[in-house]
Amino acid sequence: MFVVTQNAHKHWISGWFRDRSVKLDVVEEGAFNGRLVSFADYKKPSLLDNDFVLLNIGDTVFLQYNYAKGYNIDVPKPYRNEVVITRASGALNISTHIGIVSIDRKMVFANFEGGEHDMVIEVCAQGKEGDVDYTTLSVYLVDGIHSSTCSAQDQNTSGGQTTVDDVKDGNGNLPNGKGPLIVEDEWATGQRTMKESAAVIGIIWAVVVVLLVTVIVLLYRYRRQKKRAEQSMKEQKRRDKQLQPCETTETFDSDIGEKVTR
Repeated sequence: MFVVTQNAHKHWISGWFRDRSVKLDVVEEGAFNGRLVSFADYKKPSLLDNDFVLLNIGDTVFLQYNYAKGYNIDVPKPYRNEVVITRASGALNISTHIGIVSIDRKMVFANFEGGEHDMVIEVCAQGKEGDVDYTTLSVYLVDGIHSSTCSAQDQNTSGGQTTVDDVKDGNGNLPNGKGPLIVEDEWATGQRTMKESAAVIGIIWAVVVVLLVTVIVLLYRYRRQKKRAEQSMKEQKRRDKQLQPCETTETFDSDIGEKVTR
């Protein structure tokens, strides 16, 4: 039975599909195309060598195909037969469901990871080959160099596939309300804000440390000078005492018949 918490991020952490998992650095690679199969088909011998069950994009975006079959037959309706996207701030951190992509809806991450370019995730085709249910994914940066990797073969192959072209109207538009889902990259913004905050806090702490060190040094110097002054005063008093004239008295010495100073 399907458990809601078993999203792509949780599956990635579990390592259950490690040999059918792909980690993508889209910022470095620019574009990616591959066949994402239902994780319920994980053990099927008919899987192709390059078929994968999980896609991890930069340890922050995780995808899986929630096709309702086998032990996943009870998947809740909002996620049924959809490519579900989960977001996390790191491979081992708490994750959040952010949406789905399908042949009539792609997802755009504005300023992905705080960079200059948007990232697009789209489904090129969706179908069944033998006993395996799959979607063909395209992931790319909108950087003026890379573009959709949905090929003509993906979009025109018959035999059980549903393609992007199949759902467009006569003018080549997607159905109403099914345009791209644009996601502001709040996590990246939050991370950037956290980094900026951390930098400000670091500067404040550095200033505090400098001030504390300065105060400590000044106190040390003050106490040292005070001690030296006290020692100097004691030394001066000792010298003054030594230089003070001795008290003298005059007495009459009857033996010699004269006054004697003592």
